[in-house]
Amino acid sequence: MPRLNSQSCIRTRGSLLPSFGIPLNEMSRVPTRDECLALLDRTHMPDNIRRHSVTVARVACALARDLVEAGAELEVDRVEAIALLHDIGKARGLETGGHHAKIGAAMLEELGHGELAPAVRDHTGLDRAEVEGALTEALLVNYADKRVRHEEVVLLEERFADLGDRYARSPEAYACLARL
Repeated sequence: MPRLNSQSCIRTRGSLLPSFGIPLNEMSRVPTRDECLALLDRTHMPDNIRRHSVTVARVACALARDLVEAGAELEVDRVEAIALLHDIGKARGLETGGHHAKIGAAMLEELGHGELAPAVRDHTGLDRAEVEGALTEALLVNYADKRVRHEEVVLLEERFADLGDRYARSPEAYACLARL
């Protein structure tokens, strides 16, 4: 991990947080595709997870554009940013054993992109109210993520079988995946 100094950090509530080279005046808006990719580089996103995130963004943006054309109220640039950054906490989660979605949300809060944090935090699961509620950018990215196994677009059944094989270490964990 690169060394941080006071020039590469921002001061918030008395502590220094990494700014990852993004000017403060640009940190309150939805980051562009290039800015998201730069964040993935700066946070040492493994290449395979980066490729997964790019594929999720491609799927989510294609769906968003079609839905907007059909009258849905979605911000395609926001969909792209959420999709590209949805696994931003994966590398740190692998290092620490923490939950990557929660870590990613905290990272985005620290970086001044708090408006994206809830979508990143919740991308590994949804509650019934979200699923039955209005279509949102977060819901669309959640769906796109569930359709992409590694870099391949697959049927939901295939993706959930893969998730079960890789992550369900107990009957309780498998039941939790089944509820998704």
